[in-house]
Amino acid sequence: MAQELLGELLYEHRFGQQVSATARVEAYHDGAISQGAAHLREGFADWSPTSALNLKFGRQVLTWGVSDYLYVNDVFPKNYDAFFTGAGFDRMKEPVDAARLAFHATTADFEAVLSRSKGDKMPNADRFVAMAMAKSAVADDSKNHGADVALKASTHAAGWDVAAYGASFESREERLYMGASGLRSDRPRTRHLGLSMTGNFAGGLVWGEAAVRTTHGNQSAVVSRQFLPSAFKLIGGYSREVGQEITASAQLQLEGPASRSRYLDSLAPGVRPLKPVTSTLHLRVQGRWINQTLGAGALLFVSNEGDSHLNPFVSWSPADGWTFEGGANVFNGKPDTRYGAFKDDSNVYVLGRFSF
Repeated sequence: MAQELLGELLYEHRFGQQVSATARVEAYHDGAISQGAAHLREGFADWSPTSALNLKFGRQVLTWGVSDYLYVNDVFPKNYDAFFTGAGFDRMKEPVDAARLAFHATTADFEAVLSRSKGDKMPNADRFVAMAMAKSAVADDSKNHGADVALKASTHAAGWDVAAYGASFESREERLYMGASGLRSDRPRTRHLGLSMTGNFAGGLVWGEAAVRTTHGNQSAVVSRQFLPSAFKLIGGYSREVGQEITASAQLQLEGPASRSRYLDSLAPGVRPLKPVTSTLHLRVQGRWINQTLGAGALLFVSNEGDSHLNPFVSWSPADGWTFEGGANVFNGKPDTRYGAFKDDSNVYVLGRFSF
């Protein structure tokens, strides 16, 4: 499925106290799918003209929200091809070409991001059987794709970190539908409003997020049953240390169409609709021992549609700069469910890293 050799070069330089620059270049070749390239993963200038104001321009990795692996208010693109092949959490976030402005006031912080539109990097159809249908879809490029805009305001009140979010962006997820000339795909303009909060509770960390999303315009004959033209998302989570160097966390996400009639009208004939409310339970256990050199754990995702994704993993750092990792991605469920679609793509993986 993957035979990737990847090299990365990081350059950082500070020009006085106010300006710095960062460049991260990658070169890779994957023999399993005969692909290779060199590209700029990150390349940005960081300027702080005052202690309260920061501006960052260029290609950068951005993360919002407070949830872990399930995303509600993190409106920036993800790399599921890397995640489903064992590349690790640090590869799950896709960089965007953006200008980010952050302002720190006495009682609140504000962020504004203007970025080039970019979708999620879905599992590669050349290695994932589940993506065979999506590979045949013709992208609809007739629409005028504008820039993405995202705003965030956050503060700390009564022991809680609270944030509000607003965004307008091209959908990160592709919508597949049947057109006059066959299967087509698009990413409709999406409006997003959300809230999040996090704080300490019962010896651990608790968090919650909520959001409402609405796409512009209507589309019929949609075959992507997980694509909701309007949706609400709720998530609650809790994490704490359950033993020496062992952490456990649990999250429950609820998602459903804000207008079920609009969702049902969008589906192509014969496509089974989602339940009125879809729930996803995420459990994570992870520990590190022997001076942080040995680690092991597991991620589990289970939905009320009967599908699941299990990811056990282990890591070992025998010497400074060296890390070896191994694990598996085990999918189960009906072929039209989010994780069950990848049942024939279950895999095991090993990974070696050296840095200096």
